[in-house]
Amino acid sequence: MAGTPTEAPPSGGLLPPGWRAPLVVALLLRALMLVPSIGLEFRGDEPAYRALAASWAEFGAYAGQWPPLHPATIALCDRVFGSGGEAAARVLLTLLSVWSCAWTMALAKRAHSDAAGRIAGWIAALYLPLVPFAHVLLSEGLTIALLLPALTALLAVAQGELRDGRATLGIVAAGALVGQSCLARESGTFWVAALAVWCAFALRSERGPAVRRAMLFTGAALVTIAPWSAAATRSMGMLQVLGRTAGVNAYMGWNAKYVNFDAVALDVPVEGVPGARLRATLLEPPDGVEAWEYQFLPHLGERNREMVAAGSAFAREHPAFFARTRRVKAADLATPLSFMTRFLRMPAGEPNADGVATAGGYGPPLASAVPRIALSAVAILSVVLLAVAGVVGACLVRLRPGAASLVAAGFVATAPLALVVAMSRFRAPFEAMVVVAAAATVATLSGHGPGWRRTPLARAACAALLAFLAFAWYLSLPVVVAALRVLA
Repeated sequence: MAGTPTEAPPSGGLLPPGWRAPLVVALLLRALMLVPSIGLEFRGDEPAYRALAASWAEFGAYAGQWPPLHPATIALCDRVFGSGGEAAARVLLTLLSVWSCAWTMALAKRAHSDAAGRIAGWIAALYLPLVPFAHVLLSEGLTIALLLPALTALLAVAQGELRDGRATLGIVAAGALVGQSCLARESGTFWVAALAVWCAFALRSERGPAVRRAMLFTGAALVTIAPWSAAATRSMGMLQVLGRTAGVNAYMGWNAKYVNFDAVALDVPVEGVPGARLRATLLEPPDGVEAWEYQFLPHLGERNREMVAAGSAFAREHPAFFARTRRVKAADLATPLSFMTRFLRMPAGEPNADGVATAGGYGPPLASAVPRIALSAVAILSVVLLAVAGVVGACLVRLRPGAASLVAAGFVATAPLALVVAMSRFRAPFEAMVVVAAAATVATLSGHGPGWRRTPLARAACAALLAFLAFAWYLSLPVVVAALRVLA
């Protein structure tokens, strides 16, 4: 909330001299991971993004199911670099990842202290679960690169660092950037809603209530989205805000079938591992409850309407089953697994007729067992440590005005994904904010910043979130064990 800061707002440039080392390390680590990724095709959505981009680059039209910004970025690389477009797109995402590390530092500095900014830089540089989004052609890397500057600008306004006309410009720029992040990934609409509410409470000014600034932010985001929304609505024959995946998501999320893309090709145990029996019980449909099938109707708009209606009907008819499966979905969102562990357990195979290795993971030297096991263990442990430190930082550390509620807004924007289809990839934008909270914890433990919050409410919130994480990781343990078993 806006108010008198407990510590003077940060000043100085974006990259003080002490912050350069973590960015250099971030670039070197990502370059090391970039090299074995060039020339590969990773399993999942990447082949579809590449195919859509290639078609757009060749024919000048886009008819994909996702918002257009990420395919447009890959298509631009294809047009400019020709056969080297794939490598150029990976290099671009790598550079954007380093850019995101810099903005993570700036956000942590403004949220807590100079020390937290430096610590956040090292965490962001070395946090393996986010590294794949620096070179795998998925939309999360671009989304994070757009979201973090917007959050930093909003926090600067909340803390009074930007005033009057500069504040207005900062709010409009933040709204436009969040709108652009929506055009990269449609779940950004949750961020628009959550941040609009945050603005309504955090951006008070001398000239009027915060709701005016909230409307300014929301208007900038909606104006950014509007041209694409209008075009998509016209082509679909029904209201489309961003993407055209509602039918597929309803089929995978509101059904008797269980879908978790972190567990693809895994033999997940149903007993013999802590949490396995409970997980299997929660996912077991009641007697007589069967999965409904996806209908490939010729018109995508009609198909989406029918599939959403079928999924909604299933949830209404089986509310108890739907509710208990959401517990597993929430665990899937908070899982210690990540796309780093997914691609490490899927080493690249022999090239196909087109010279592309299609098994779905990294090639040599990361296809051998020793580095895969070591990096997977580090990635899994990193998720656990970051989450715990992030919860402590968000709840118990005295952050600067607006920072704790901004982290809460990010949580609110991410949590609804557990209602449909959940996996570790979907939490990636929020993880960048968790880095900020975790850095504040480490800085406070080392004696920097304004200290701790010891109120009963803060302690209760911390205990509740840690209890949720413990339960989620208990339910996730069978999948983690299955993922580790295939590494050797």
